[in-house]
Amino acid sequence: MQRNRWTTWSVIGTTQFSSIFELNRKITTPLTEPPPNPQESRENTAEIMFETFNCAGLYIALQAAVALVASWTSSKVQDRSSTGTVVGSGDGVTNVIPVAEGYIIGSSIQSIPIAGRDITEWVQSLLRDRTEPDCDLKTAEQIKEKFCYVCPGIVKEFTRFDRETARFQKYVVAQPKGQKVTVDVGYERFLAPEMLFNLGIHSSDFLMPLPTTVDTAIQSYPTDVQRGLYKNIVLSGGSTLCQDFGQHLQRDIRHLADARIRRKFVGSNTGIQKLLPY
Repeated sequence: MQRNRWTTWSVIGTTQFSSIFELNRKITTPLTEPPPNPQESRENTAEIMFETFNCAGLYIALQAAVALVASWTSSKVQDRSSTGTVVGSGDGVTNVIPVAEGYIIGSSIQSIPIAGRDITEWVQSLLRDRTEPDCDLKTAEQIKEKFCYVCPGIVKEFTRFDRETARFQKYVVAQPKGQKVTVDVGYERFLAPEMLFNLGIHSSDFLMPLPTTVDTAIQSYPTDVQRGLYKNIVLSGGSTLCQDFGQHLQRDIRHLADARIRRKFVGSNTGIQKLLPY
C-alpha cells in the first residue's frame, strides 16, 4: 500500500485477510475507502469481496463520513451533526474533506502529499545528522509517537529549548542482541509535526499549510454551509494525535477567517458610503 492506495491486490487474498472476512459471509460487510478512490479500485475491491470471500453484501463508505459519525461517541461532542470538516492524516496522505449533511462534493476535497511516514522519515534524518547510536526507522517512529508535539511558534520554541535543557529527552532503545543504547531527543520533538503547518521547512513542491488547506476546502462550499463546516472540525488518523495538534489548527484557521473578515470590512470603506442612500 502506498499513499492510501493498494498497489498489490493479490495480498488481499492471503490467509490473514481470509480469516478476517470468514465470519462475515452471512452479513453485509462494511468497508471504507479514501477519497477520491478511482472506479477501478472500487471494482477490484467488490470483485475480491464477492468472488474470493463470498460476502453476502458489501457497503463501501467514505472514510470521512464514517469518521464524522464516529466522533459522536466522544463525550465532548454535544451536537451530533452530519455536517463538518474531516481532517484525516494517517501514514501516507493528509486529506481535508468537508461533509455537508452527509454528502461530499468531490471537487472540494483537498489533499496534502505529506503525512505520518514523511514525519517519521524526517525524524530519522535528524537523528542521522547527529549520528545517534540508533537511527532505525522504527526508533524514529517510536520517538515521534512518544515525544513529539505541536508548538505555538518555532523561533520561540528554539529559544525555550536552549534555555531549558530539561526539554531535551533521552530514549532508551533495546537492540536485537540485548544491548541498550540511549538516543538523545531534541529539536525534532517540535520540528517534525510542524511539517504539516509549515511545509516549506521540508519540501518546496507543496507549500500550502494545513490550516490554509482546510480554509480553502471550506470556502469552496456555499456560504450557508460554511458556518457548520467551521464549527465542527473532526481530526482523524494517527498523525493528528500529536500534543496540541488540534489547538494549533484551530488557532490558525481562526486567524485566517478573522483576517478575511477584516479585509472585507476595510475594503468596503471606500468613501462612497455617503452616496449610497441616493
